[in-house]
Amino acid sequence: MKNKAFYWTGLVCGSLTLSVGVGIFLLWWGARAFFAVSLTKLEVAGLSWIGISAPIGLIGLIASAIAAGSGENRHWFKDALPFLIVLANIPALWIILVLQSNIDERMYFELRNTSRYIIENVSLESASFSKELGRLKPGSTMVNFYVPKYLEDWDSMPVVEEVTVTFKTIDGSVERTMPYALMGWCQRIVVTDSLTLTQ
Repeated sequence: MKNKAFYWTGLVCGSLTLSVGVGIFLLWWGARAFFAVSLTKLEVAGLSWIGISAPIGLIGLIASAIAAGSGENRHWFKDALPFLIVLANIPALWIILVLQSNIDERMYFELRNTSRYIIENVSLESASFSKELGRLKPGSTMVNFYVPKYLEDWDSMPVVEEVTVTFKTIDGSVERTMPYALMGWCQRIVVTDSLTLTQ
């Protein structure tokens, strides 16, 4: 009976630390990727959870080792399952930190078309990259990102490479300059009836 308690303790501890950590990351990333919203409190929660989950994971590791060492279950995989789940937190944390670092370099933006025009294609271009974003109907929105290139980053307001957005309609193409943005920012940009950009 005691060994079962250790088994379930390890299973719960490993599953809890893994699921909460991954859940926080997915909510943070999803808010940016789908809504261009920066939830900085979730970043703080994620960092805090690393500290909180460490002792929980240690408890789970010890409990899992005791349960696995008892050999009470007939199948080795079932014995080792809590232990493996606890250990899975290590590569999961590494992957999340790598992805978070990559995502933090991006500037996510929501582009809302309030004009009467059907924009057949939206494209971004700078000296270092170009990107096709697709069609944007009147009243619709799209969320996308680019990585701002810093030309000088020693000042409080770094100098960044200018990014041009091109709107292609049946009447021709219109070029506008994207608003100033830094890595990690999220912006909501409105396309007006004259195909200008406001925030």
